Amino acid sequence: MGKHAASKRADILDAAKALLWERGYEAMTPRALIDLSGAGQGSLYHHFDGKLDVALAAMEEISAEETARVEEIFSAHRAPLARIEGYLARERDALRGCRMARLANEVQMAEPRFRAPVGAYLGRVETLLAQAAGEAMAQGALARAMTPQALALALLAIVEGGFVLARAHGDEARLAAALDAGRALIAALKP
Repeated sequence: MGKHAASKRADILDAAKALLWERGYEAMTPRALIDLSGAGQGSLYHHFDGKLDVALAAMEEISAEETARVEEIFSAHRAPLARIEGYLARERDALRGCRMARLANEVQMAEPRFRAPVGAYLGRVETLLAQAAGEAMAQGALARAMTPQALALALLAIVEGGFVLARAHGDEARLAAALDAGRALIAALKP
């Protein structure tokens, strides 16, 4: 693939990533992809088989980008509770929602290929939270009132549910309140 062709493909993927976050899959049209990317219709169909193909490639990139950000927060050199707090404190755009999880409400989620990158990202976050919680419990920094997996699931649900509440009410404070609830849960589990 030539430099120009690779650039057009990248422009289309960047447009798809922006549109998926802004509008979602169902509202992302080929015309919007063409307009936002500056690519011609021929370029779109030269690089991709159609809307789903573009979305899947964009979702793989989004998942990789978001996973890298989360893995940085959960780097092993940080104490387990600092990793969890870092995840809760991560900068987020409350009203736009989670770049990956907001796609979970799309009808297309019935398609396993569409669901896979969303599930992989959320699964990775849950695993990292569970590992940090397990280490914190083993060190005595958190009580073993629940399993590390249950705590991880609760924290992930708090964050993603906070996004839903913020978007539903058009109020960023809803996500902030949910994150505060996650911090309160952690504080309640400290011995």
